[in-house]
Amino acid sequence: MTDVSEVRASRPGRTALWFVVELPVVDGLAIAGQLRGHGCGTKVVVLSALDKPAVVRAALSNSVQAFLPKGVSIDKLVETVRRVHDGETVIGAELISAALSGELNPLTSREREVLTLLAGGETAKEVSRELHIAVGTVSNTVTRILQKLRARNKVDAIRIAKENGWI
Repeated sequence: MTDVSEVRASRPGRTALWFVVELPVVDGLAIAGQLRGHGCGTKVVVLSALDKPAVVRAALSNSVQAFLPKGVSIDKLVETVRRVHDGETVIGAELISAALSGELNPLTSREREVLTLLAGGETAKEVSRELHIAVGTVSNTVTRILQKLRARNKVDAIRIAKENGWI
């Protein structure tokens, strides 16, 4: 499922839904936020290989009921779904601690867009076409990104942003 309307129409009254954060078509945390906004009563259990502080903070801000690593045992998964069904929130103390102590993302949404496209292999000219901005604006944005992240170059900036879960 890639759309909130599909979730709402598929099984009214569903009490748990789980998905991975890094979906190929749509961001799983964006779906969690949409579900919360539509008030369909679906409780969200996130399974993710990305347990970086920024990702956990995003999950918490989207009011997920549970956040588990992808490699969790089936017993732990079943126990978590039952606990969520009973109204509990299940997020490990170590994940919450890391989320609260981790660095906040210094990049604006536009800077994240530019860096994500560059990380995908696009050139500054391609980024400018896709975002409908001037090539000079892309260059200025990259300069601000490098300064904010104290990166040596674009590759270093991409590495830093990915390690922190910012892109």
